[in-house]
Amino acid sequence: MDPAEPHTVIGARPAPHPLSRPAIVLLLGVVVGVLAALAFGIYRYVQPLPAITPVTSFPANVAGAPVPGAFPWPASGQAAIAVDGVGLVATHGLDAGPQPIASTTKIMTALLILEHHPLASGQAGPSLTLTQADADAYSHAIAQDESAVHVEAGEKITERQLLEGLLLPSANNFAEILAAWDAGSEAQFVTAMNARAAALGMHDTHFEDSSGFSAKTVSTAVDMLTLVQVAMRDPAFAAIVAQPDTMLPVVGKVQNYNELLGKDGVVGVKTGSTDQAGGCLIIAADRPDSTGQNHRVYVVVMGVQEDKDSLQNVFPDTKAILDAIPQWLVSRRVISANDVAGSYHAPWGGKVDAVAAKDLTVTTWAGTPITDSVTLDAIKAPIGETSKVGEITVTAGGRTQRVDLVTGGGLPGPGLAWRLNRN
Repeated sequence: MDPAEPHTVIGARPAPHPLSRPAIVLLLGVVVGVLAALAFGIYRYVQPLPAITPVTSFPANVAGAPVPGAFPWPASGQAAIAVDGVGLVATHGLDAGPQPIASTTKIMTALLILEHHPLASGQAGPSLTLTQADADAYSHAIAQDESAVHVEAGEKITERQLLEGLLLPSANNFAEILAAWDAGSEAQFVTAMNARAAALGMHDTHFEDSSGFSAKTVSTAVDMLTLVQVAMRDPAFAAIVAQPDTMLPVVGKVQNYNELLGKDGVVGVKTGSTDQAGGCLIIAADRPDSTGQNHRVYVVVMGVQEDKDSLQNVFPDTKAILDAIPQWLVSRRVISANDVAGSYHAPWGGKVDAVAAKDLTVTTWAGTPITDSVTLDAIKAPIGETSKVGEITVTAGGRTQRVDLVTGGGLPGPGLAWRLNRN
């Protein structure tokens, strides 16, 4: 082979032809376009999803129970009714203002004694030895035509027995014995009674004595409801006023003056009667509502002046109230668990309901309006099942109840197509 001649190397690639400038520009344009489209797609995909606003579908008002007729209030005096867990539900005759309350005063006397000298279940408490002055006070009370229990000098009597005599046969002399034992004197004890009343918000109440014999000891039916509900939370007090009778030193067996005790669900609490106060009765009872479910109710009737024997007249007046309560105390289901209160409609076509997390039942007095409001938050997908999204607030007679609203299912986020083509 002639060294001067060209030669070919087997297996070698031919040298590439250089791209023309227009081809390079075109290629770069395609690459940039692809990258831009990819970047725009990624940008659209990662943009936050819009908040989904709710549509409420629950009515703003719930029909209350109709009034079943005229309520059997007493012909004279004032009265009030409260229900545990519901509050004050009905009143009558309050325009008259504070009135004498007779021996229902002794609820406060007993409450203070038990707050200052607590008694455990079945406990008798300390024993007191009565004096000639105590015996003389009994004779004076009888001469004044007061309610009193006979005592003798040297008699030993326990705190519990004194409270039983105070609350069952309504012994005015026992009120004075307890007051002097606790505070040193009747006057100092009465000062403590008024301070306790003020602390309880009993602003229309004034105590002049520990027994209620004074016509200057006054209150209202509403204030006395406040007092009795506090007193009944003391187990010793509640146990004593539930007793139909008891045994006391010297006099032996004495009866509870409350003739309704043990009837119509009545579990206590206290009677009272003077010429100025008329007949007074405060009771606690377990009474059914419109569905048959029992509730602890408190009834105050005071100032019954139908004739000379006002105490006897207050019992049928109060029984008429007890008999009417099941027609007037109404329990109504406002919303049940899983009932729909609103919904969320996602712009990509998804939907989820807002449902009640549990039942909500309102107990109220007939004729009381029931109103509600629904609060639902805006949400973002994805959201899981039973996620809290709001609440329903229901108000009836000044009492407010709430129940959570949760998602009735899950709401997934949108697919790729919607994310890339969203407006």
